[in-house]
Amino acid sequence: INEGSAQYNMPCAFRVTGQFDADAAELAISRIINRHQSLRTVFKAHGSEQAEGPVQQVLEQFNFVLTRHDLRHLAPQAREQQTSQLISEDSRAPFNLAEDLMIRTAYLHLSSGEENNQGILLFNMHHIASDGWSLGVLIKEFIEQYQAAVQGLADPLVPLEIQYADYGHWQRSWLKGEVLDTQLN
Repeated sequence: INEGSAQYNMPCAFRVTGQFDADAAELAISRIINRHQSLRTVFKAHGSEQAEGPVQQVLEQFNFVLTRHDLRHLAPQAREQQTSQLISEDSRAPFNLAEDLMIRTAYLHLSSGEENNQGILLFNMHHIASDGWSLGVLIKEFIEQYQAAVQGLADPLVPLEIQYADYGHWQRSWLKGEVLDTQLN
């Protein structure tokens, strides 16, 4: 559990053009992590005597930081090389399932100016908490949360009534006895 593999990373990168408020982005992502238990679930190696194998633990308190890299001072070729290196390193860095949030983000500030502010926003989620469909949900929620944070508004999204763990519990309760035998057959 502690030694992860980048094989399950789900990285994506977005080019950002125009003004970007990294503090608002950090708040937006923190709100998303707070909204989705799966992004703040860790997997401890030893559970109780009744549980075999890893046990899920939802973190009630978490410390999220948007990693920031200021590359504006570099010459264009060096900036391009550093950008490629940072993207590659992030996509290959494994998650520690026992300690890490199941999402990490970084902002690479490439250039600034009145009309030439450029950057790259990196998202990387572990597949244990995400899939291709949920990546679309993340981006949609990020845009809504970011717009609200930039304007100094409260969280605009209604809290989720059902978390993924609720669905898993329901499925486990349903999938036993005759139902399980039928599915296995």
